[in-house]
Amino acid sequence: MASLTAGLGVPGAEIIEISEHGMERRLMVEDTLAFRAMRVFLEDPHGIAEYMADWAEGELE
Repeated sequence: MASLTAGLGVPGAEIIEISEHGMERRLMVEDTLAFRAMRVFLEDPHGIAEYMADWAEGELE
């Protein structure tokens, strides 16, 4: 799942997220994939690190 989010670091900017599902405009920052991923990571950084290590191991096989 790839996503590009533009405007998160610019106060007052329109937030646009582009993904395989198309383009979404006028999002709230909390609705972006980048924000949701950060929130999940902060809730369980060790679990996310283990998941990423397992995923990377599978990619190398």
